[in-house]
Amino acid sequence: MDSSQYNQKITALFEVGKKLSAGIRLSEPEIFDLIYQQASERLEMKSLSIALYDEVTDTVRFVLAYADGRQVDVEREEGWETRTGADGKTEEIIHTKKILYVPTLEEAKKRKFHPKYLPNSWLGVPMMVSKNVLGVIATYHYGQDNFYEKDDIQILLTLADMAAIAIQNLRLYNEHTKRTAELSAAYEVSKATYQVENLKDFYEKIHAIVQELMPSAAENNFYIVLYDSDTEKYSLPYFKDEYDDELPVDKIEGGLAGYVISKGIQLLLGSPEEREQFLKEHDKIRTVGKPSKSWLGVPLKASGKIIGVLVVKSYSDNIRYGKSEEDILGFISEQIAMAIERVRAEEELRKHRDRLEERTKQLENLNHRKEVLIKLAQKLTSAIQLNEDGILRLIYENATELMDTSNMYIALYDEKTDIVRFGLAYVEGTQINVNEDKRYKPRSGGMGKTEAIIRDKKSLFHPTWAESDAWYNEPGHKEYTGKALPSWMGVPVIANEKVLGVVATYNESQEYVYTKDDLEILQAMADIAAIALGNARLYDNLEMRVKERTAELENAQEGIANRERELVKSGIAMDFIHKMNNLAGTIPAWISLIKRKLKSESNPDSKIIEYLDKINQDTGLLLNEANELRKPISEPEKIDMEEVVGAIVAQVEMMVLPDIKIIFNDPEDDLFPVYGIKEQIAVAIYSVIQNGVKAISGRGKITVDIKNKEGKYVEIDISDTGCGISQDKIDSIFEYGKSFWTDKKGTGYGLWRARSIIQSMKGNIKVVNTKEGEGTTFTITLPIE
Repeated sequence: MDSSQYNQKITALFEVGKKLSAGIRLSEPEIFDLIYQQASERLEMKSLSIALYDEVTDTVRFVLAYADGRQVDVEREEGWETRTGADGKTEEIIHTKKILYVPTLEEAKKRKFHPKYLPNSWLGVPMMVSKNVLGVIATYHYGQDNFYEKDDIQILLTLADMAAIAIQNLRLYNEHTKRTAELSAAYEVSKATYQVENLKDFYEKIHAIVQELMPSAAENNFYIVLYDSDTEKYSLPYFKDEYDDELPVDKIEGGLAGYVISKGIQLLLGSPEEREQFLKEHDKIRTVGKPSKSWLGVPLKASGKIIGVLVVKSYSDNIRYGKSEEDILGFISEQIAMAIERVRAEEELRKHRDRLEERTKQLENLNHRKEVLIKLAQKLTSAIQLNEDGILRLIYENATELMDTSNMYIALYDEKTDIVRFGLAYVEGTQINVNEDKRYKPRSGGMGKTEAIIRDKKSLFHPTWAESDAWYNEPGHKEYTGKALPSWMGVPVIANEKVLGVVATYNESQEYVYTKDDLEILQAMADIAAIALGNARLYDNLEMRVKERTAELENAQEGIANRERELVKSGIAMDFIHKMNNLAGTIPAWISLIKRKLKSESNPDSKIIEYLDKINQDTGLLLNEANELRKPISEPEKIDMEEVVGAIVAQVEMMVLPDIKIIFNDPEDDLFPVYGIKEQIAVAIYSVIQNGVKAISGRGKITVDIKNKEGKYVEIDISDTGCGISQDKIDSIFEYGKSFWTDKKGTGYGLWRARSIIQSMKGNIKVVNTKEGEGTTFTITLPIE
């Protein structure tokens, strides 16, 4: 190639580069077509192929090929198939990351080129970004051996580099756009949880968010199916479809939505052909409603359980769903599921509060009964350590003041074992030994009134012989005491939608001993007792877990230093106290009932209100933190600090608002490993970063840098653009009990804990730079041994 030809090709190559760099919004096929168009017109490359490489699957896919100006159908013509784990010329270039030149027809035959595309000269180069191979560009000539020269190789290499950069930029741009949309959607879902007042409005808001993410999701082709694993029932709370008015709920289980719920996996049927193939492979599944052109369903998972499925579909040939829509919907599905659970819980709480308010109105004229209920609540809430026997006895003693309880029993139910046992029983005014009386022995799978109340979560009231007999004559019912009773009533003891037991009282000889008012009073007592029983069980479980945890700590390996073990124990305890001081909870509905009743009095007893507030403080937050004691304690190990810090930064990024940026600068050199307990140092770094997030208060930046220092240490700098620390407070910023936030919240435990952990590793943490209104920099220094 003479110098003028070379210069012309360099000029042409420059033009190709300009077109590629100006086209970041081009799709990959458009980039490939542009490369061939410019290469064939300006660089005289009439035969050219482009292959892309997926390193994860070791797959090569040909995306474009031309032979003497004729475009090859790479999806159908032999020799251009997508292949995995192959050892052809393209794979050789990918794995060696080197140029491959086959200069003659004879050598091409030896290298077993496809006979239909046997070239005289073949030249292939890798498309690389940094050290990663994205694919291969090859050009070839039919009819002349030794066609390519050194300058041709350099030109093709330059073209490959341009193509690789264009592809990489496009992928990064698409990933950034997708990520931004997903995070925005997750934020909108979270915000919607607190803005809407009922589920109907919430579902409409979710639909609007999905439409914003996926404009191709037609306005009337979106629905939500919910599944109750306890009852194994499906419901359709939200349904929009441009053809079907409704979806038969009884057919959901056998359809595509039911399949997604049963398998717990996403299902994308992008075309009618894919749907038909899927139905052929799953012959028991049927299409419910009008068949769509494209169908996408993702499961809704909350707390590890499948609670439903989110579905979008299209009836248009122009709107087809693919991997991008599947990823988007999959990303926000968990946030949507958790939000649905929260909104449902809030709505259920409102309904429960309404029921309690209605019950309170019915009791307004029953002064004596009201006083007894208040007294019972006071006794039950005065001490969290009250055991089951004490709670049951209080129920009986207070019920005796209000109604005939000569014959009364309280049954307790274990949902896991489906066993009913009787915790207390009175017959003709005398307490009996439930462990010796055959009538009250524990039973499983029973068919009596007690089991009916547990199963249906509803009270039973039979004031006459006839009603009692009629009930026992129904199929599936059984009498365990020897005879039907003329006056009988029983109510469920329910806490958090779970039946803990049944309170029942009866008369063996008279009808109409009890009234509907008695039933209401007994239910009110059971509601109050439910909280006490639930708390007692949780307290017992917590106490047992604390003992188990303590035993585990005491039996920890001798290689862990006593000082380290004591730090772990202290960290658990202080973490518990810290969260107790900072979390906010709502007062349980049953306490609201009693306080409301008290305040309706002209002279409410302030001491009782004080008791109610105390039990709320003493129990709710403590029990919510019980699961923290389950977490295992790791052994000391060599820690990759770049991995740990990177994971923490990624976690915080998912939690903060979009206006707070978290920047983690990659270290210049390979970091020395630090020896210690990974979870502890992670907690310390997380606490410092979270302190910066709070200091920023809504908008700003946190920067994390990490480097080796003096060959003996690893140094971590955490800087924020927050409120800064005044000079008179720097010396006490790490002291426990010192909190300088203007909102008065917190105990100062986070930074105290961080310093305690770091010092236990013979490291150091200090404030190296701070200015009020501009920000603060903390520096953590950790020894490598």
